[in-house]
Amino acid sequence: MLIIRRANLDDAIDVLRWRNDAQTRAMSWKTDPIDPANHIEWFTAAVNDQAKILLIGNFEEKKIGMVRFDVCAEDIHIWKVNIIIAPESRSQGLGGNLLTHAISFFYSKLPEALLIAEVKKNNTASQNLFERLGFLKAEINGEKLEYKHSKYKPKK
Repeated sequence: MLIIRRANLDDAIDVLRWRNDAQTRAMSWKTDPIDPANHIEWFTAAVNDQAKILLIGNFEEKKIGMVRFDVCAEDIHIWKVNIIIAPESRSQGLGGNLLTHAISFFYSKLPEALLIAEVKKNNTASQNLFERLGFLKAEINGEKLEYKHSKYKPKK
């Protein structure tokens, strides 16, 4: 059974390992390895930041990934969602379950918020994942695809 919980400082090293994985870096906007000291500083601030929600997924008592929600600076009602799967948990069908639970958690706290995702054009796994979960391709910009959750309704 998958369990979602808020991230805490004990998760920092696992998230750093997942983020520094070569495949994860290739699909990230920032592809350089993350320095451990900088990561710990960022993670410590992030778990306490009201403009971020960091969730960890546990499956069979193992951490399988993190979903992060960041408020967009341009509009506090729009949040960007990011997902990272532990390398050892990939290709097991866990990403959809993790993201589904995380989105449910998110909307239980912020029911009026809107979610977007930005995905690299070559990241077909993430594109398929977001599309399966009700995100609609909204914009193509260079190598970036933007997805908006089907709940998204632009302001008029």
